[in-house]
Amino acid sequence: MAFKIFNKDSQVDGNFNGGQILEKKPIGFSQDGGLLKPYSNLFYWAHAWASKNDSIIGLHPHRGFETLTVVNEGIIDHSDSLGSKARYGDGDAQWLTAGNGINHSEMFPLFNKDSLNKIDFFQI
Repeated sequence: MAFKIFNKDSQVDGNFNGGQILEKKPIGFSQDGGLLKPYSNLFYWAHAWASKNDSIIGLHPHRGFETLTVVNEGIIDHSDSLGSKARYGDGDAQWLTAGNGINHSEMFPLFNKDSLNKIDFFQI
């Protein structure tokens, strides 16, 4: 069996919404660069943090697949185009099943204006 280790220095730096949400992740989208590319539907955000404002990933589709999001630390507010809303975090998991035509968004609410808005989660 062969193992390959991807330390933090070889992981991808990324961001959403012009830098509102910053991230360091082992698996990057093809445009991100980095050594390890996505395979199957596996994506992992190892260290994500928000700026000193409420940060949001706006409405976007997940069509024909499921995601499991596990929050190690921090809070995520979720909403979708059907009007569903939920808040989860600090060890919670969310299983999202989407068919066709439903959009959703995530927001990382600001709780401390004097420091970075810590969020640590992974998504499969």
